[in-house]
Amino acid sequence: MKENIKIFALGGLDEHGKNMYVVEINKDIYVLDCGLKYPGNKIPGVDSLIPNFDYLKANKERVKGYFISHFHDDKIGGLPYIYREVPAPIITTEFTAKFLELYTTNIGIKQKYKYIFIKESGEMVIGGRKFVFSQMTHSAPYSYSIAIDTEYGYIVYTSDYVIDFNPLPLEFRLNIATLSSLSRNNVFALLSDSSNANKSGHASPGFMLTPHVREYFEHSTGRVYCALYGQNLMNIYELYNLALKNNKTIVCASKYAEKAFNEIMNLNSLKSSPKPRIESINNLYRLRDKDVLVVLINEGSKLYEEIIKFCLEGVDNIRIDFKEEDTFIFNCPCVASTEIIATEALDATYKTGCNIVKLGRKEINSMHAYEEDIKTLLSFLRPKYYI
Repeated sequence: MKENIKIFALGGLDEHGKNMYVVEINKDIYVLDCGLKYPGNKIPGVDSLIPNFDYLKANKERVKGYFISHFHDDKIGGLPYIYREVPAPIITTEFTAKFLELYTTNIGIKQKYKYIFIKESGEMVIGGRKFVFSQMTHSAPYSYSIAIDTEYGYIVYTSDYVIDFNPLPLEFRLNIATLSSLSRNNVFALLSDSSNANKSGHASPGFMLTPHVREYFEHSTGRVYCALYGQNLMNIYELYNLALKNNKTIVCASKYAEKAFNEIMNLNSLKSSPKPRIESINNLYRLRDKDVLVVLINEGSKLYEEIIKFCLEGVDNIRIDFKEEDTFIFNCPCVASTEIIATEALDATYKTGCNIVKLGRKEINSMHAYEEDIKTLLSFLRPKYYI
């Protein structure tokens, strides 16, 4: 008797965020990612929106696990709320689990999770069914795709990705061998990232920060300030290397920024490498201006709030003396529902009198597959159905 398969979404279709997909095979339910989205000021008093999970509550004894592809909040943000009512093992990497624990603590929820840890690439049997994981290239290290083995062939869920054959750090590198090998056993259905499917060409190398800011690190006679999202560890990795190559001390404007750089230093490819000096904002005035990179790192509207306060009031009772020779890199393009506060934050940076370098989506791509990336993946996998 052939297996009965259902594939459907509880969120994430035609919207930015709230990603949550279900693959149901006979009586077993597998949940792929479990995210949130931000409501903006149209829904006052609401901090975040999560998927409608009534179906999971009604069938919670059949939920075999949550497969979490990476740590971005549009993939993990709904899990602390949903897990309380529909507990099941979380299948993910140890790296992603650390961020899930941190996120859960930050939103004030006390929750103990049950994990099944996986490697970014390889096979594993879970609940009597084979799964194949392949590391993907995305702004979060150790991101992975999921292939579920069925009688019809594999159901492959890519999550977010780009195709990049450049020598990226190992933690961000596409495992093309494991991914392309799936086609030998037949790919029944491919569920692919489509956020940027309407954009022609390849995303690579347009997502790299370095080409846009290298000159300011090499030639600036004043301080360099940079504001960026904490979930884009690819860009944080680039800042880390730029600071190292140009002998700049990284000054963290918040504890959040310190944690982000600590995570970068814990990546396997950097553990045995030289490290730049990292200081807190309290030591800013002990350093020569031209030797300093000040970083502001947070998520969503919280980052914009931090930028406004930093530029207009300072931080930790320290007023910042901005100068004309300083450079402020604004690398935090607004997302849906944050347009107003993003504009206020950009206005605040211009009031500092620094040289402002504003980087938007016209300058730096988001790390989501473009048209040619999707075509490349289709040519590797040759799925019967494409979703």
